[in-house]
Amino acid sequence: GSVTGIAGAIMGYVSYRRSEQLKALDLRIELRKSLSDLFDELQELPNLIDHAKKSRIAVAAASGRTGSGVMQHWLAQFEADEKSIESIDEGFAELNVNHAASDHAALETKLVELHSLRASSSRLRDKYESCLAEDNKERDHLREDVRSRTGPTR
Repeated sequence: GSVTGIAGAIMGYVSYRRSEQLKALDLRIELRKSLSDLFDELQELPNLIDHAKKSRIAVAAASGRTGSGVMQHWLAQFEADEKSIESIDEGFAELNVNHAASDHAALETKLVELHSLRASSSRLRDKYESCLAEDNKERDHLREDVRSRTGPTR
């Protein structure tokens, strides 16, 4: 009976250690996938916000609001967002290391940090996609105004 108890305790410990190793492996895989997704977002984000800036400037020029306070405020936010992207890039670089030796708790912490970076990146992407959509609507309104002033075309 005592041999069975000792064997059971050893097997339980081995199983526990194995499950901890599998959990850590799962976390490493999740961390790698999330890092890859963030990398892709960070590759696209500068082009998106640059395109949005050019679009906003063009729409402001077409509507005569180039020097307006609203436009100046938007440009100041744009500069702040560029700094946010730099901060996200730095955070990504800190997380994009080999985590083979990291334990379960360290991996969980890194995943939480990565989640925060991805949320910031996604907010910026959504913001500038929304800006582009607003600009497209404004362009449509400007075209309609020009058409209504010039009369029907044949």
